Amino acid sequence: MTAIRVFAAALIAATVHGCMAPGEQATPVSLAELSLRQRLDAAVPALLLREKVASVSIAHIRNGEIDLLAAYGDQAPGVPANEETIYNIASLSKPLATEVYLRFASQTGLSIDAPMADVWTDPDLTGDFRTRRLTPRHVLSHRTGFPNWRYQTGGVLKFETDPGDRFGYSGEGFEYLHAYLDRVSGQTLDELARSLVLDPAGMRDTYFGWPESQRARVARPSARGKWLESDTRADVLAADNVHTTARDYAKFIVSMFEEGSMASALRGEQVRIQTDRKAELCKHINAADCPQEAGLGLGWEIYQFKTTTVLMHTGNDLGEAAIVIVDLQRRDAFIMLSNSKNGLSVANGLLDVLGLEPGLVEYLKRT
Repeated sequence: MTAIRVFAAALIAATVHGCMAPGEQATPVSLAELSLRQRLDAAVPALLLREKVASVSIAHIRNGEIDLLAAYGDQAPGVPANEETIYNIASLSKPLATEVYLRFASQTGLSIDAPMADVWTDPDLTGDFRTRRLTPRHVLSHRTGFPNWRYQTGGVLKFETDPGDRFGYSGEGFEYLHAYLDRVSGQTLDELARSLVLDPAGMRDTYFGWPESQRARVARPSARGKWLESDTRADVLAADNVHTTARDYAKFIVSMFEEGSMASALRGEQVRIQTDRKAELCKHINAADCPQEAGLGLGWEIYQFKTTTVLMHTGNDLGEAAIVIVDLQRRDAFIMLSNSKNGLSVANGLLDVLGLEPGLVEYLKRT
C-alpha cells in the first residue's frame, strides 16, 4: 500500500471516529462517501504540521461554480488564516497577465504574432536583429530565448537562443510583453487588468504589487517553520508579485469558462499546445503513466488525457507557493495558495482526495 493510500485510510478513520457517539460502532465508509470539505478538514491540518507549512487557502470549482472555500493554519504568528487572507501568488500571476493580454488582443484585433519591436524594444537589445522576430506568442509559450531573469546574464537582458527555437521558462519574457502592452494600449497593466478581468469577474481583492491598504490581511511568508519578512515592493509585474485571495482566483477561473470572455479563436489558441514538452516531461516516467500530450499553451501548462484537457500552473518564491489545476471538459478546478516555500507539498498530499482527473493524479505522483 502506498504512503498516500495509507494516509487516505487514516483520513477516513479519523473522520468517522470523530463523528461517533461514545460506544457507537463504526460503520465502514469509503473515501468517496466523504464530502470534499470532510476530506480536507481531516487531511490538511496534519499535512501542515508534517510539512511545516504555515497556512493554505483553498478554493474548489465544480461544473463552473465555486463550491468550496477553506483556509487552514496561520497567516502570521498567532493569526489564523481565513477566506479573506490575501496571498502573494508568485508565478500564478502569469496566467492572470496572459488573460489580460489576450482579452485586450481579442477586443482590439491585435495579433499575437505581431513583432513587438514595432512598438517596444528593451534598451539592452538595441541593435539585435532577433527582436524583430519576437512576438507575444513566443512570450506566452515560453519560447523567447531569454533567461528566467536578467541577473542570470550579468544584469543585462540577452538572448540565450533565438526566439521560437525551444522552451525556456522566462519571467523576463512576461515583463517584455508587459512593457509592450503598456505602450500599445496607453494604459498600465493593473488598469487594463481592472477593466478587462478583475471588475467583470467581481474580483475585489486582487492587487498587482504590494496592497498597502490591506497589509493586515496579507499572509506573511515563511520557510520550513520560520517566518520571513514580506516583500512590500509596489512594482506592478506580469510575471510575479500579484496578491489575491483563493476566492478571487477562483472567480478568475470561472470567468474563463464564460462564453464571450474573449474571441473563441484566441481561447482555442490559449488551450492548444504551442510548445511540446512531452518527451522531456516523460523522460523518466512509464509511457502508461504519461499524458497523451504535454506542453505549454499560452500562459498555461497543458496536459491532454483521453477524456479531458487539463490546464495547470504553479508558483513558488522564497516564502510562498501556489497551484491551480483546471479540468476544461468537466469545468472543475482546484486552487491552493500558501505562505510557505514548500506549500506545494500539501497539494501533493491531497492528490487522492480532490477528485482530479485520474491520469493527472498518476502522472503527478511520479514527477
